[in-house]
Order: sequence, then C-alpha cells, then structure tokens
Amino acid sequence: TNSTQSVDSITKVKVSTTEGEAPKPDPKPTPAPETQTVTTDDGASLSGVKVARVGQEIVVSGSGWKDKNGGGSVAAVKLDGGAVVPRRGQVSYGGKEYGSRGVVAVVEADDAGNFVARIPFPSADNSNVKDSDWGVGSKHTVTFLSGSLKVDGGGKKVDVVRSAELEGTVGDTKAETQQTPAPQ
Repeated sequence: TNSTQSVDSITKVKVSTTEGEAPKPDPKPTPAPETQTVTTDDGASLSGVKVARVGQEIVVSGSGWKDKNGGGSVAAVKLDGGAVVPRRGQVSYGGKEYGSRGVVAVVEADDAGNFVARIPFPSADNSNVKDSDWGVGSKHTVTFLSGSLKVDGGGKKVDVVRSAELEGTVGDTKAETQQTPAPQ
C-alpha cells in the first residue's frame, strides 16, 4: 500500500509497505574457497585455492605466462619440489618423458599467456606417494616452471625462465568444493 503523508508544511514523505513476510537469509551460506595469488618478477601470475580437497583435482590458473616472442609459455608442474613422481609414462611433452623428473603435468598457456591447469590429486594409484602423505592437514607446494620446454623450429629455447609456487593444505572432501580461480 502506498500513501503520502504530510510530515510538516514543507516536507512530504512517501511511505511504502509490503504485505507478507520478507524472505529469510540463508542461515549458513556456502563460503567461497579461499584463494591465493603469487606474481613472478616479470608480472606473470599464478592463482589457486589454499586448501586442496582429498581426491579432487588441484585447479590452478595463470595469466601473463608469455614466451620471449609474445606467445604462450610452456610450464612444467611439480608438487613438493618434484618429490611426487607420477607413474612412468604419464607425463610427456615434445616426445620426451618428464614424469621421472618429478613433473606431474605440462601446461601450455594460450597466446594471451593464460591457462587453467587441472592437476591430478596425488595418490598411491597415480604416483609414488602413500595416501597418508597427502592426508587431511598435510602441507604441500605446487610449482610452475617455464624456460626449458618450449623451443623454436631450430631447437632454440624461446621461453622466459620463471618459477612460481603456491603453498597449500589438504582439506576434507566434505568441506566446500574447489572452484576454478580466475586468472589475475
């Protein structure tokens, strides 16, 4: 119901009322996962969640990862500084196998230097770790390294040498699920 009431001789106030009950707020909204971003000396950034969930992919995004010629970089991904070694033959790039060197993934940025990487959660099934090594509460690092994998037609390395590392904790799968962090 709308009505106009004279408050005094100069001011008029319009009052609106609505029938029925106002909607109740969600008593327990789902929090967004807490994210972190690191930036390299040349301005490339790496973003990911602070808490990875047991058994779920570790999702990391990057922006500004460009090579010396302005194209997208190629980065090797290591967990815990290369201590996590995937099963033989799982990681190769350019016809070479890199898993035995502790590389768990190779990521190619697009021409704008952006990427979203989905890294398999390490387990006894896909790597050298015991499941308890990556149990709830354990702390780990995810490192992206560029500079040695991308070459031109003549075999010359054309990528910028850079390294960016995120630190995180393993959380319970019952908590909020991971969301892909937006490139920064």
